[in-house]
Amino acid sequence: MGVSIFSSTVTTFLAGLALFGGNIVLFQKFALVICSTVIFSFLTSMLFFGALMHTLGPINNWCDLCACFVDKELKEFKNKQQEQYDLMVSQPFNYYSMQNDGIEADNAGS
Repeated sequence: MGVSIFSSTVTTFLAGLALFGGNIVLFQKFALVICSTVIFSFLTSMLFFGALMHTLGPINNWCDLCACFVDKELKEFKNKQQEQYDLMVSQPFNYYSMQNDGIEADNAGS
C-alpha cells in the first residue's frame, strides 16, 4: 500500500512542478497549492497516521470490528483452552516422578 501512495505522490508532485514553469500567476499559485498539499498528505499518511494506528490500533479486541461478530460460545471455548494451556505451562512435566510413580504402582500390585 505504501508503494501506491508514494507513486501517486511522485506523479502528482511532478505534475505540480510542471505548472511552476508557466508565466501565468494563477498556474504558479495552483502549483504551490498542489505540491504543498501532496507533500503534507504524504507525510501525514506515512508518519503521523502510521504512528497513530500503532498507538491506538486493535489490542485484545479493542477497536476490533471482527470481535463484535464472534459467537459467545466460541469465546468461552477459547478462554477454557487458554486456561488449560496456562495450567499446563505453569506445571512443568516431571518425567522422573512419573517413572517413580509407575515403579511404585507395579511394586504395590505384586
